[in-house]
Amino acid sequence: MIQASIYGRLGRDPATKQTKSGGSMVTASIAVDATPVNSEEPETVWFQVLAFGRAGETLERHSKGDLISMSGRITQSRWGGFGR
Repeated sequence: MIQASIYGRLGRDPATKQTKSGGSMVTASIAVDATPVNSEEPETVWFQVLAFGRAGETLERHSKGDLISMSGRITQSRWGGFGR
């Protein structure tokens, strides 16, 4: 399992959804400034996050543009693109 900590700004208001079991899940997009050391051009990396329980309740109190930090397990999704 890979653990990650991120610090950035919300790109949109968090969205709350219901799970099949009746619980709530909060999703959000976080923009993190990740300018490479030897580069003059700023670079932004976007993270899509899911939060459940108390973490989700805390996240849904924030809104677009808020500066937040999160830590937790990181997973990677791959998308195959067209023609498959």
